[in-house]
Amino acid sequence: MRGKIYAYFLLSLTFMALISPIPANAGSSTLKITGRVISAAVSSSGYLAYTDFLGYAHLLSPDGRELWRVKVTNATKCAYIDISEDSKVAVLSEERISVLSPEGKVIWSRENPHKVHCWMIYPIKISPDGRIVVVAWEGDRYIAGFSGGDGKILWQKILKSVDGAYHSPKGKYLAVLEDYVLTVFNTTTGERDPHFKEVFTMEPLVDDEGYYAIIQMNTVTLYPPS
Repeated sequence: MRGKIYAYFLLSLTFMALISPIPANAGSSTLKITGRVISAAVSSSGYLAYTDFLGYAHLLSPDGRELWRVKVTNATKCAYIDISEDSKVAVLSEERISVLSPEGKVIWSRENPHKVHCWMIYPIKISPDGRIVVVAWEGDRYIAGFSGGDGKILWQKILKSVDGAYHSPKGKYLAVLEDYVLTVFNTTTGERDPHFKEVFTMEPLVDDEGYYAIIQMNTVTLYPPS
C-alpha cells in the first residue's frame, strides 16, 4: 500500500496529472487525434474519454475506435472530463456540468451555479459506480457533490478559500487546500474527515484507503490510515 501511494506521488510530480491504470489484458492501440486535447480519463475497462478545444467530448473503445463525439460546451480552453467504470462520462467547464451516458446521450446538464473563469475550476471526478459527481471552484470557494443520475445537489459548501483540489483515485475523498491547509472531505456525505490532519502543504495526495502524503518544503510525509 505504501508503495502504491508513493507511485501516485511520483507520477504527480512528473506529469502533474492523474493517470488511471489500463487493464493488463487490453491490447495497445494508437489513434491520431485531430485538434488539441484539453483533458482525458481512462476507465478500468480501457475506455478513453477526452475533451478537445472545439468543446466536444469523445469516447474511444479500448481498441481506439471513436464511439461518439458530443458538443458539451462553448468554452474552448478548459473542459475537464472523467469516466466511471461503466463508461458514464462527466464534463466540467466554466459554463456547465454535464453527465453523458455510455452511448453519448446527455443524462443531465446544468449551468454552473457560480460564474467562474477557466483558471478557477479544478478537475471533475465521477465515482467508479457513477453515483456521485464532485466539483470544486477556486474563485467562489465552492465545492459540491451532485447525483450522477439526475444532477441533484447532494451537498455543497462555501469555504474560506480553495487554493487546490485533489481527488483520491476512486473519488472517495476530496482533498482541498483551504488557505493552503489540508482539509479532506468524504464525497458521499460532504463532511470533513477527522482522520486527516489539518496541516500546511502545497500538494497533498490522498488514497481511498486513508493513506495520505503531504509536501512541506523539501519534506514528504506519509500518514497511514487511523
